[in-house]
Amino acid sequence: MKSSVASIDTQQTVSSSKSMNELMITAQLVNAVAPHRTSGTRTTSQNLNLFETIRNLLDQLLQIQNGKFLHVPNNQYIALDSIFNHDRFTAEKLDQLASLESFTQWLHANGINTDGISIKKVDDSKDVGLGIFSTRQIHKGECLVKIPLKLILSNDTSAMPALNSIVKSNVLLKTDPSVILVIRLLQEYINPMSLWQPYFDLLPRVFTIPVLGSAQDLAAYTGTSIIVLYLQHIFKSIPEPPIALADFTFAAFSWARAIVSTRQNEICYANPSTSEMQQFLCLIPLFDMFNHKPGNSTTQFDTKEYCSETIASCDVSPGEQIFIHYGKRSNQEMLLYSGFVDPTNIEYDHIKLSVSIPQSDPIRNQRVQLLKLFNLSSESRLNLCGPPVLETSSQLILFLKVLTMDAVTINAILATSDPVEKMQSDHTIYSLSVTKALEWVRLRCMILKRALQKTIETDKTTLQSGNADNPVKLRVAEYEFLSAIEIDISSQLVK
Repeated sequence: MKSSVASIDTQQTVSSSKSMNELMITAQLVNAVAPHRTSGTRTTSQNLNLFETIRNLLDQLLQIQNGKFLHVPNNQYIALDSIFNHDRFTAEKLDQLASLESFTQWLHANGINTDGISIKKVDDSKDVGLGIFSTRQIHKGECLVKIPLKLILSNDTSAMPALNSIVKSNVLLKTDPSVILVIRLLQEYINPMSLWQPYFDLLPRVFTIPVLGSAQDLAAYTGTSIIVLYLQHIFKSIPEPPIALADFTFAAFSWARAIVSTRQNEICYANPSTSEMQQFLCLIPLFDMFNHKPGNSTTQFDTKEYCSETIASCDVSPGEQIFIHYGKRSNQEMLLYSGFVDPTNIEYDHIKLSVSIPQSDPIRNQRVQLLKLFNLSSESRLNLCGPPVLETSSQLILFLKVLTMDAVTINAILATSDPVEKMQSDHTIYSLSVTKALEWVRLRCMILKRALQKTIETDKTTLQSGNADNPVKLRVAEYEFLSAIEIDISSQLVK
């Protein structure tokens, strides 16, 4: 009996020590992250150092928690820290074919019609994984799949009183509803009787989104504009769990966050308890296995039938892969949230530029006053879009007009009864301010390109060989994007 008591005491001591270590690491994380949750002004080197500090703390947290396991399909148990390390292809250990068969049976058992489509591994890419292919001729406008609301896992907590009360009172959950979906996913995942287990069995364990990488992985993107977005995203990824979940670890949170980040969709339907139309974030089984190709969005939520409906955007021959459009995202956003760079994403690609009115500017107050009339802040991150810049990047150009105006001009505009009208209609002011704004953009493009020029020729050769990784693809895409803008601006300034 004494040995049993001693064993229990030892376990409790170890557990207590482990919990204390977890708390200490979490406190250090909060101290590291809290001052930097807003982007501020940091150099790339400072961003890398900050991320390395955070990453090292998270690695310590993972090591402390590596005794916890989650059930993985086919009666295997894999330590959480190995599941979520994207350098270890643990997904290959799973019987994907058996999981795929079980998932298909689950779809059919729940009334999903898969006529004309099949799920298969994409053979020509190591990164894509699964895709949806046609098994017969599919015509543009044809319904590909309907997924009823009962199979959609959403952040709607109206039927879950305990979680719903926490959502209403928790600041994090109110400001970032995707975290609610993360928690819902974890709740269902650790429940062996969950309706969605066949769906979970097919979800990836390996991700190419950079937020799960190391400081060394992040350094590979030096010179690109994704660094700041990356840091902002990692700040959101630091868990602040509002409820005590069994088996909750940072690795589990990271996996669920990655699944939600890469697969979440927005639907709108009437909440049964209020009858009001509300928007919800959700995971839609089967639909989220379509891969991306630029085009038009052809998926909607049918509020009459309460189902997600996906329509073919073009004709598809038998055996070909069926694609959908993921939305109007830049390549940086595609990489951050979906884990890939699309060189053909020309129409929607853009770069966010940080712009601000310097505190030392002698007419700062006048500039800020004029910006407010256009609903612009004195510190902003605005989109620089592809050509024609004057049309596609109107907010950025407007900010730069105000930033580069001389004191006489800006005071003359503010002295009128309608400064907005004056600024937009006065041809002399418009012409001069546009020229200065375009020159500012061209100079910024030159500076950004300078950071990419060291490797651009090698990167282009690697891209042509077909062996390019995401950092190479992003560097080439950004370089060509900036070059196209330079050409466009030069043609505008010649006129």
